[in-house]
Amino acid sequence: MNTVEGDLQSYTDTIVDHGYTGLINAEHKEEILQTMAISIVSKRLIYLKEFMDGMQSYSLSELIQQYPAICEPLFVNCSTERVVDANHVFSILQPNYSPESTTRWKLEEAAMDMFQDFLFKLEDEDVSGYEEAMLPCEDESSEVQFLKPDLTPAGVLGWLTGQKHRPLGNEALTIMVTFNHDCLKQNPRHRICYPEVGACAKENTLPMAHINSIEQFHEVFVIAMSKGQEFGKA
Repeated sequence: MNTVEGDLQSYTDTIVDHGYTGLINAEHKEEILQTMAISIVSKRLIYLKEFMDGMQSYSLSELIQQYPAICEPLFVNCSTERVVDANHVFSILQPNYSPESTTRWKLEEAAMDMFQDFLFKLEDEDVSGYEEAMLPCEDESSEVQFLKPDLTPAGVLGWLTGQKHRPLGNEALTIMVTFNHDCLKQNPRHRICYPEVGACAKENTLPMAHINSIEQFHEVFVIAMSKGQEFGKA
């Protein structure tokens, strides 16, 4: 979504595929992003409803809803050796550093240190974020529900890759971390931008101009996770 927001014209087909029928320009950016968000959330709700309907055929849907913790091992390997903690998430980050000993390399190393500190903070503390509106299902009440972000190391993994657990097989999971040093040159008028996520490609781009301290890193990452709960980079 961050990529679409920064270059609407290059993603015209994607925007139209998500149901937007108005003018595609900067003046209608908020309407475009809202339409895309609604489309993505609605599709996921449909998939989940179809999944539950299938489970109902075997009388399992009520059992899962009543005993989620007991049923979780049926879908995810929950052994203690496979717990997703801060160390695990940081270990699979693969930073694409600039040449060693350059100014950019030093800033990138500092950013990765802040990334590690942030993960440990999520593991050790109860970090709160910002609730995001979530559309109700058709068969539910019309009341808007609000979804809280999962601000834990597992939640970060889910945000970066689309899944909150380790691969069930022997698949090696890595997340490429790149560093954008030029966002102010690309858009001199902007005041803030956030980490970009490509969940399918398993990549994360950090906005270096906006994470000069651990406090800034914390703020932009929490906002990005809170506002991007139902979608990553389109």
